[in-house]
Amino acid sequence: MMRTGKLRILNWSQRHDWVLVFRRLLADKLNEDVITESRRINPLYPADDNFAWLNVAVATVTNQCYEDIPALLAKRLSAHYEFIVGFHGTRSDSAADFLNHGIWLSDISAQNQRAVEFFGDSEALQKAILELRQCRRHDDGKIFVALTKDACLMDHPHYMYYGSEHIYAISIRLGRTAELGARGKPLIVECLIPTKKLEAEADFWRGRSYAMLEDYFKRMLQPSKTRRVKPSCAIISNPIGAENILSVHEFTEIKRTFRSKNYSTGAFEESVETVLRPLKIWAGKAKR
Repeated sequence: MMRTGKLRILNWSQRHDWVLVFRRLLADKLNEDVITESRRINPLYPADDNFAWLNVAVATVTNQCYEDIPALLAKRLSAHYEFIVGFHGTRSDSAADFLNHGIWLSDISAQNQRAVEFFGDSEALQKAILELRQCRRHDDGKIFVALTKDACLMDHPHYMYYGSEHIYAISIRLGRTAELGARGKPLIVECLIPTKKLEAEADFWRGRSYAMLEDYFKRMLQPSKTRRVKPSCAIISNPIGAENILSVHEFTEIKRTFRSKNYSTGAFEESVETVLRPLKIWAGKAKR
């Protein structure tokens, strides 16, 4: 847990901090006897039955009423945390746009207009927009953030390579994806998000509850296995103001050529991949 004065902030990157909160919030449920019983049961996949085994173990060992432990933890997490740290991958001409104005909600109509500016109006463009009208509707009026910077880089790098997912989808249909990589700079905007701005807040905390429980028991029951903190995303239903921007991470793009064998033909082929490397961090107005 990180603090800004009295603020309680979930930074998913800082596992040590949220594990302390996790243990404190479940101190009345996960005592030493329950831990011993968990080791005896030793489930290979702790989350497979939605932690029904844990619910039974806690009720049996502590002589308490049967409870849904993931639901209980989700409720306590929601009451405890006031903010989360989020990471928004994007491509833009300047970090100043986010430092001065924050992050706006996705606007499909505005992105369609930008696509016209990028590629020029054409029948093919209008057809692509029409095809995407239904499948992209769920993006409109939202902001998607990852809970760790690593998740942006490892799981969702296309946002830094191409920017808007909607315009990227249009570019694929036009066969003009390479043009997006020539515009702007790859950025990750790190922000401090009030939990009240989360869309489906109850679902978010239930997801964090399951992730924390699974991480905790897998590390306890299978200590020899190495694992990174399970990545996840959050959906924000309100604009994120400039006052909530912690920093903007700017990256440089390095082209790397490598050779690999095509096992269908037996020949070696050259490929080029783009690697993102940290370049600069711009401080925002929000303070931890």
